[in-house]
Formats: sequence, C-alpha cells, structure tokens
Amino acid sequence: MKEDELIRVKLPPEWSDYSHENPDGPATFIREINNEPSVFQVSFVLQKGGDTPNPSCEDLIEIARNTGEDIPAGDLVETSSGMCAFGIFGAAIFKSKETPRTQIWYLSDGHNFILATHICPEVPEPEELTEVQKMVNNLYVSKRPFWKRR
Repeated sequence: MKEDELIRVKLPPEWSDYSHENPDGPATFIREINNEPSVFQVSFVLQKGGDTPNPSCEDLIEIARNTGEDIPAGDLVETSSGMCAFGIFGAAIFKSKETPRTQIWYLSDGHNFILATHICPEVPEPEELTEVQKMVNNLYVSKRPFWKRR
C-alpha cells in the first residue's frame, strides 16, 4: 500500500485491530467473542501502470476461487458478488476439516484491488458473518490530505 493511501474499516464492537502486531503485514482484525478468535485481514493492491484491468464480478470470483485453491483453503462451498463502497466484489467460501470457513473477497474500483479474508477456526455465528460482510461492503481507500503526508 502506498503511504498516502489508507484502507478504512468500520469495526463492529466485538472486533479489535491487531495490525500493530505485524506492521509489515495486512491490516488484521480479530473477533474476540469466540473460544478460537476469527481473523479478518485486508490489504490494498495499487495498480501502478499498464492497462486498466476493469474486472467484472465474475473475474473477481475467479480470482478469489483461485486464491483459495492455491492456499489450499479446502473445498469450494459457494461464490457471490455484488456492489460495495469501493466498487464491486467477488467472493469464494471454502470449508476444510481444519478450518470450517474461509472466505476470500477481491474488491475492485476498476483499477485497484482490495483483498479481504475471513478465517474461522470454528463454525461462525450468523451475526459474525453479517458483521464481516458489512465490513467488506463498507471498505474503502482514502488518500491522506497533502498537508499530513510525511
């Protein structure tokens, strides 16, 4: 992520920001209500040149599916797509014996990308899934005002 680009995440009350634990890694948020906390991570990919990718929802689903298969995150359970504050998203949900639910989203504004993942070591409550989808739907990137740049 460029220094003057910031990912904005609106956290529900049960979630805490753990990004300081790994300053060189993705923004990391943990829901501490479970015995085994769920993890939500977000990173921003800036397109620095070349052709504008302008992906479709289907393209983003395919990228999410491929990412889950490469990890490997388990068996593909479901895919989805839609509109969000950043632009559009495509998502894939996986299930494995070790991890009952892993969801991967790719969001795009037509030029840049946000990658978000939600990893659940236990079967998540429906409320948690609603919270995470709401966080994804509201993700956006803002630029720092020029007078606050280092």
